[in-house]
Amino acid sequence: MTTKNVEDFTKRFNRPYHKITIPIQPIEIVAMVAYSTAFDAYFSITLREKRSTTLLIMQANAVALKGNLMAEGKVKIIGLHGIDEKKKDNKDKEK
Repeated sequence: MTTKNVEDFTKRFNRPYHKITIPIQPIEIVAMVAYSTAFDAYFSITLREKRSTTLLIMQANAVALKGNLMAEGKVKIIGLHGIDEKKKDNKDKEK
């Protein structure tokens, strides 16, 4: 997953969230938990460690974090919901 994919996911997440009327809109903490759990476990935990105070800050941190992890080479085949099965199968064949 690239940082572009994180940005696209954030846009898709925000559309329905912001369409919910204020009286029934979930509190921001709940939205932050829902947003962070959409990613794989490692990324989700790392994102929560940032201790963002708002959903907007958390989303900005997610884009920056994904870019930083990709630059370090730690996120190559981890996608939105874990390891991409096709790439995982290819690694098994190489062994």
